[in-house]
Parts: sequence; structure tokens; C-alpha cells
Amino acid sequence: MKNLVLTITLCLLVVATISAQRDRTVLGSVDLSGAWGGTQIALTNFNGELAALRGGFGGVELNKNLFIGGGAYTSSTYSGLNDLSDTYEMSYGGLIVGYGYKSHKIIHPQATLMLGGGWMQEQGVGLDDVFVAQPGLGVEVNVFRWFRVGLNGGYRIVVNNDSATVDNTFSNGYGSVSFKFGWSWGR
Repeated sequence: MKNLVLTITLCLLVVATISAQRDRTVLGSVDLSGAWGGTQIALTNFNGELAALRGGFGGVELNKNLFIGGGAYTSSTYSGLNDLSDTYEMSYGGLIVGYGYKSHKIIHPQATLMLGGGWMQEQGVGLDDVFVAQPGLGVEVNVFRWFRVGLNGGYRIVVNNDSATVDNTFSNGYGSVSFKFGWSWGR
């Protein structure tokens, strides 16, 4: 009987030790910890005219702080309103990478970077393909476990694909509010 108890205990210790081992990977210990999606509304200007951008995003959360996903944004035209641009239009989308420092706290800082392509158009001039890099900084508020509100600001850099030059008409600062829905699991 003693040998049986000793054998079972030894087997349990060996199994526990083996199962506690993790595979080593190039990226280290990266764990899927959530999934999020939402909408964003931004104010900016195109060549001195106030413009609104609206769009959406979605992706996965890794290690509770890193967001990797995609998004797309388009300018909203308001015919008849002189204070919002209907002379310029823009639409773009691509990869979004974000980092929320201590995202488990109610209010926490975040940094984002969007890289992608799209098009821009000045009324009567024509359509041009563009590359967009859009870094931003902001704060995010955890309203519920499944809902977050973010306030962000940054600068959108637009490169015209035809001439590979920065387009100063569409490159500009922006301020935005985002509404994020999803879930983080784990601790």
C-alpha cells in the first residue's frame, strides 16, 4: 500500500512538472486575452476646412495591453453646411497597433498607430491613391468590462502614391472619440 501511494504521488509530481513547462517561442509569452471592435469619430481639417472622419475597427488583445487589428475611415461630407468640408474627400484603412498602459485601471493612457492605404479627392481635380500613417496618443476609460470610451489626438501623414510626396492638404492633426466594445478575459 505504501508503494502504491508513493508511486501515485511521484507520478502526480512528474505530470505537474511536465505540464508547467511552456514552449519557448520567438515572441516569448504572448497570450490572447481579448477581442474588441468599435467605432471612431474624428475632427480634422483638409486644407483649412473643418472635416469629420468616421469609421470602425476590430482586432484582438494580447497580454491585456497590446491591440492588433484593422480599421477603415472615411470623410463625411455635409452639403449645405459651410463649416464642414465638402470640397475634399478621403477614405483609408489598414493595420492598427495599439498599446494601453495598465489597461486594467479605470483610466489609462494609450498609444496607437495606423498604417494603410486609401484614396483622396479634391472636388473637380480627381482621385489619387495614398498611403497613410496615423500615430496617436490618448486616454481610455473602462466604463464597463465590455465597453470603453477613448479620447485621442494625433497627426495623420498622407503620402501621395503618384509622386511619393507628403500631401499637405490632407496631412494634419486630428482629435477623436472612440467607442470600443468587446471583452478581456483572464486576470
